[in-house]
Amino acid sequence: SLLLLHNCKHAIFDISAKGGHLMEIERTIDYKTNTLFICLESQSTTISAMLEYFKEKTQYFENFNDLSAKVNDFLALINSRRES
Repeated sequence: SLLLLHNCKHAIFDISAKGGHLMEIERTIDYKTNTLFICLESQSTTISAMLEYFKEKTQYFENFNDLSAKVNDFLALINSRRES
């Protein structure tokens, strides 16, 4: 998964549940990956101290429609940067 991340310029991480994604998230700094972190609003109190560093890049969602809108906004921003 690190090779895939290294070859990508953009990534989306769901940090709602604790899992094995901390190493990959840490590497996004080294790889200069444009990232979006999403978190289910009801799980926002379970974010680890390490992920607090990425708080400004974290979008909280309440349901699937909310999540979809946030991901679409992120992708639109990427596309607008590419076109300019």
